[in-house]
Amino acid sequence: YFIQSNLRAKAAMIIKEVIMNDKQLEDLVKRFENFNTFYKAGGSTHSTADTCLGSILIMCMVVSIPGNLVSLVYFAKQARSGSKTVYDLLYSLTSSTDLCTLITALGPVSVLLGQTDRAPGVFSSPAFCSAWTVAFYFVTRFSLFVVMVISVCRTVAIRSPFHVINKVAVLCSCIGYAAWILAKDAFFIGMGAVSIMSHSDWASCIFTYKPGLGVAYVGFVAVELIVVTLIILANFLLCCYSLLTTPTQSTALAERFRRVSRTIAIFTSLCLACAIPVVLLLILTLERVDMSHEVLKYFRFLSYVFLVILNAALNPVVYMMLMPSYRQWMRNHAKICAGRSENEKGGDQKERDEIAMKEKTEKVQL
Repeated sequence: YFIQSNLRAKAAMIIKEVIMNDKQLEDLVKRFENFNTFYKAGGSTHSTADTCLGSILIMCMVVSIPGNLVSLVYFAKQARSGSKTVYDLLYSLTSSTDLCTLITALGPVSVLLGQTDRAPGVFSSPAFCSAWTVAFYFVTRFSLFVVMVISVCRTVAIRSPFHVINKVAVLCSCIGYAAWILAKDAFFIGMGAVSIMSHSDWASCIFTYKPGLGVAYVGFVAVELIVVTLIILANFLLCCYSLLTTPTQSTALAERFRRVSRTIAIFTSLCLACAIPVVLLLILTLERVDMSHEVLKYFRFLSYVFLVILNAALNPVVYMMLMPSYRQWMRNHAKICAGRSENEKGGDQKERDEIAMKEKTEKVQL
């Protein structure tokens, strides 16, 4: 940024203040010169990787936005139809947050596939940058919390099969956590402890914190993510232990109970695989580990943005593969749509026949 803004004098002054020996100064000068040459050439040694990542995100959006819409309609109908279980409600919340996550992927895609290497693009607008950051980090944390609630409910069902989970209490806990996220972010942003800026490593916008109150904000977020992830992990292990140790029974009810447990175990394992790298990166950030290496820069983007979007894209696939009732509902609606198209083909002839019959009846009556 110093070279791009022609502030080499200021850069040199800062370098003299922070560099302690000539060897470090010489290495840093070489890095500046290489960057200057690269910037003038307008190329990028990592453009191919960015193109691949951007293309994968586009495929996720094209396939999984309709998939999450269909899932949201299905689970919402199940929840409104008087379903006794709480899972339809929770899956509805998951589908809605996944849908929002996939829509926010438009921002990183525009950066990864832009003409200039990792140029801010749409994130150069402060209003868009702020709105995107608040929305993306909200759905990321909220979806993780919903997965935690699903895993806890399943553990309760395994340990106490006849215990009825209160749907209103579960819904209130989700609403309360969503309000907590928004209130906390609004408070720290209003106090000036955190700010929002675009960053090329993330191919998007991020929260940046200041010393003092900003460190408290990062601590809050780190504790939230670590605690929620550990709870999900613990319930996942308990669910797996129950599946491995409980003998298989021949009754339909027992088989359905086992199938639901298996589905939730796979669902939570997918969430864990995408959430653990974020927690590791938060720990590295708090420990002030040097993240200047190119591999670590890509680890930032993969952890904070790419895996979150990939998780949202894969959830509809889990529903389709592991939920027989969902597959049957899809088949029924496909048959209905096919029947409607056939009726529309012969609709004109049927309408003419009805009009002729009506005219004949009127003549007879006359």
